Order: sequence, then structure tokens, then C-alpha cells
Amino acid sequence: MFGDAYVHAGATYPAPGNPDIDVLVAMPGVLLVVEAKGERFTAPARRAAPGRV
Repeated sequence: MFGDAYVHAGATYPAPGNPDIDVLVAMPGVLLVVEAKGERFTAPARRAAPGRV
């Protein structure tokens, strides 16, 4: 959809433990970070409770 030049799968960033981003779309003027989860969201996660999102 965005093109191979802009899509980066499994990117990491410099933080303790080198956390990963499932998909990073980096286009001029736009940065889209995609994180996918395989389990259901809990009620605290749905309301964006600190520590849950």
C-alpha cells in the first residue's frame, strides 16, 4: 500500500532492551507506527490506562 521504500518491518529503537516496532512507515512528512497484538484488549487497555497502553 505504501511501497517498499517506506515500509520497515521489525524496526527497533535505542532504549533499554531495544524494543521493537511491528511496522514503521516513514514517508516525507508522515511517520506511522503500527503495533499489533494477538490477545484481546482488557478494559484498562481500552480506556488507555497508564501502564496498559
